[in-house]
Amino acid sequence: MGDLLRALGQGQDAEDFYRSSLDIRKRLAQAEPNRADYQRDLSVSYNKLGDLLRALGQGQDAEDFYRSSLDIRKRLAQAEPNRADYQGDLSISYNKLGDLLRDFGQGQDAEDFYRSSLDIRKRLAQAEPNRADYQRDLSVAYIKLGDLRSALGQGQDAEDFYRSSLDIIKRLAQDEPNRADYQIDVALSLWRMAQIEPQAALAHLQRGLAILKSLQEKGALLPRDAPKIRLFEEAIAKLPA
Repeated sequence: MGDLLRALGQGQDAEDFYRSSLDIRKRLAQAEPNRADYQRDLSVSYNKLGDLLRALGQGQDAEDFYRSSLDIRKRLAQAEPNRADYQGDLSISYNKLGDLLRDFGQGQDAEDFYRSSLDIRKRLAQAEPNRADYQRDLSVAYIKLGDLRSALGQGQDAEDFYRSSLDIIKRLAQDEPNRADYQIDVALSLWRMAQIEPQAALAHLQRGLAILKSLQEKGALLPRDAPKIRLFEEAIAKLPA
């Protein structure tokens, strides 16, 4: 219910449901503190409230919930370091705090969290290199650091991260060429490269646009992604002749 009401834009009602769920999960976790599944469920409740309050502009309250979730996930990951799902949960918490602190303008703290997430995702991807989801998660970790460096005006560092992400995404798209989401990932990576490589911007944007148009012709481009075609076209039109 909380998820549904949030999607409908009814933030206060969504919060009421999330808090009701949180209260239950707190009681269960307190009654049986050694039940890892109860602890994990509790961390999810904290994250849901954090996500909602961040979206409502209540950043400090969101941070408190995110940190409560992070504390639980650290304990679970430390208790069972070979549980890949716990490591994945932990990387998500690091990313959420990184995103929030970036919003706050705390670039260095955000980077610390992003790098912690990147370290985990590297290990997971190296341990199971054939897991496409781990590879994609790793590409996202590179993008987050690239976006942060780009926002800080550190173009060369941003480019390095973007290229690392693009290399992964290209491999995934080549391995599964019918996956529209992978193709869109490639297009968006090319968009990012265009922002930091002015001399190659036209080539990057044209390649990305061609990917999106090809998907559209095949009927594989979802309505939510269709506006991206216009964004690419407008960006190309704005480039100096």
